[in-house]
Amino acid sequence: MCDILEDAPNHALGWVRWSDRVFYRTDENIDKSLTEFFKGRLPRVVNRFVSLMSLAKHRRVKSALRLALNEERDFAL
Repeated sequence: MCDILEDAPNHALGWVRWSDRVFYRTDENIDKSLTEFFKGRLPRVVNRFVSLMSLAKHRRVKSALRLALNEERDFAL
């Protein structure tokens, strides 16, 4: 998920931001990128989610998530 949300400065079609590469089909049956659909200003909740996902790249956060998910799996069994 983190890789998807990263910028791709060398994208062949120029779709640098993740929101350039995610599309929505409008009621008029037109495909628009999220950047285009929201006119470059994504909703706050989306920006916050992306910010939280960027935290998952940090080593300590990864370790904590692995530990938490592993314990949860053991508990479920």
